Amino acid sequence: MRYNQEADLEYALKTSDYIRSRCRADRLYAEALYRALCDVKWISKHPFHILKDESWKCTWREAAAIVGDLASTTDVLSDHLDWYSVGKEGYIERYIKEDLDYLGFIPMGAK
Repeated sequence: MRYNQEADLEYALKTSDYIRSRCRADRLYAEALYRALCDVKWISKHPFHILKDESWKCTWREAAAIVGDLASTTDVLSDHLDWYSVGKEGYIERYIKEDLDYLGFIPMGAK
């Protein structure tokens, strides 16, 4: 299967200046994003990806690594251990769902 960045939530997150700035400025936002990524299937809202059922999902460790990367600054480095197992993994806050919807992704079967 060819790589498709349009269907890759990690790519969308890491290229979003808004998401990166929120994670750097607000630890609670970063924790909420981590929880929303843990074992939740996300799918691009593009009809082609919905029809092909091309979803994106990551493990808790991968979610922690993604958020660690987003929260890191040139002065403060963050790694997955800063975010791993903060509790309520799989839960999606309304504002996180709205932000990821804006990026073009919706959850499938979330809590």
